[in-house]
Amino acid sequence: MLLHDFLVAGEGLARGAESVLRTLLHEAAHGLAHVRKIKDTSRQGRYHNRRYQVLAEELGLDVAEAGALGWSSTNLRDATIKQYWRELQQLRSALTISRRGELTADGGKGEADQPASLLVRLPPSHPGCPGDPRGGPDRMRDLR
Repeated sequence: MLLHDFLVAGEGLARGAESVLRTLLHEAAHGLAHVRKIKDTSRQGRYHNRRYQVLAEELGLDVAEAGALGWSSTNLRDATIKQYWRELQQLRSALTISRRGELTADGGKGEADQPASLLVRLPPSHPGCPGDPRGGPDRMRDLR
């Protein structure tokens, strides 16, 4: 079975819960475009077009143009923060967990405490399941 995934690296997690949620919703908009078969980017996925903007706004993001990257600059709306308040609290708690730096070849410590990475796997849609473009509720909407 093919799974779609994306990684929020430790550096991204270090930016805080709101930033992580913004990233997840940004990527969810791309997932929504995929299941709806909407071309939302060009230039090898770097340029985000107006179709991406509409999808991201549907998921609760404010979207602004970012020069050569198109409509890729996203921010959480106040209403979205309120909607995800409980999940943001849980995420804040989870982000306090960190891992110690690896030992280096000479026995010294690696970098200081760093948050671990987060890997998100999204199962592909199939007929009749949520997210199937032929009907049923939207899988990406279920994230809200």
